[in-house]
Parts: sequence; C-alpha cells; structure tokens
Amino acid sequence: MGRQSKDGPGPLKSAAVVMSALAFGWLTIELAMKPWLDRARGAIAKSEPDRDPDDEENEEEDSGGEGTKAGDR
Repeated sequence: MGRQSKDGPGPLKSAAVVMSALAFGWLTIELAMKPWLDRARGAIAKSEPDRDPDDEENEEEDSGGEGTKAGDR
C-alpha cells in the first residue's frame, strides 16, 4: 500500500490531493467573502418566503397596456 508505482503517485493519493485543494479553495473563498456572505445570509433569513419579486415584475409588465411582448423588444 505504501509503494509508489513506476508511473507516479497512485490514484488514491491523487484523489486526496484534489480533495484537499478543493477544500482549501472553498475555505479561502468563505474567509475572503465572509462579511458579504453574512449579510446575504441574514437578508435571506429575514425575507418573506411567500413573496416572489420576479412574479411582481412580470405582472407589472403584463398590465402595462403598451402591447409589448418579450419577442417585440
């Protein structure tokens, strides 16, 4: 198990290196963007789950009466 093949490191060691690199990258992004992520998570926690702003925008466009459709733009 501790032997290296003639072709280089084994697949298990390569997988461990890749997983370590991904974990390090995720941790770096979490730490670098911590203030922004905390504000975003707080806003999501305070938001109303029943309200969808996308639906409100679509209703305003539909009731505009201008006759504009998505394809007319």
